[in-house]
Parts: sequence; structure tokens; C-alpha cells
Amino acid sequence: AARGGAEALTALEARPYDLIIADTHVMMPDGTPFPDALLAGRPAVQSRLALITATARPDPRAAFHLSRPLNLRDLRAIANAVFSSPPPSPATRAGS
Repeated sequence: AARGGAEALTALEARPYDLIIADTHVMMPDGTPFPDALLAGRPAVQSRLALITATARPDPRAAFHLSRPLNLRDLRAIANAVFSSPPPSPATRAGS
């Protein structure tokens, strides 16, 4: 688990992740929302991105959405959807 947006991006550069779960309100040090910074350099991860929000409105930046309070059933459904998809190619996993 990363403690902030910058740490999360560093972790994603170090190795690929099958599923990325982030709060919609996490900010980068420069004030850019983490989901925007993540997708700017790695648009292919959108299909593996789940954003947590306090509202029921879906966020168009992510393929999946989780509302607070988190529900294990919803998290399992997202994980099943991601893991039942064909694995991304090595180039996609690297974020290209």
C-alpha cells in the first residue's frame, strides 16, 4: 500500500500491478489528482483502476468504482472482473 500519490507512482514504475485501488481525492505533491497523474502517463491502466469515492457517482477516469463504506462483495466483483480478463501485454503492464 502506498501512502500517497507520489509513492504509488514510484511503486508502479518498479513493478506492474494487476489492480489499482485509489481514493479519488489523493493528490500529488503538485496538487494534481492522483488518478489524473496516473492516467496521463499510463492510459492503459484505466481498465485496472478502481476509484473509491464517498458519493455514488461513477468517476469516468476509472473502469471500476467503490463507494464508502467499502463493501467486500463489490471489491470481490471488481477483482473477479479484472482477473477474468486476458492479461495485459508486457508493454501495457509497463504503462505504455
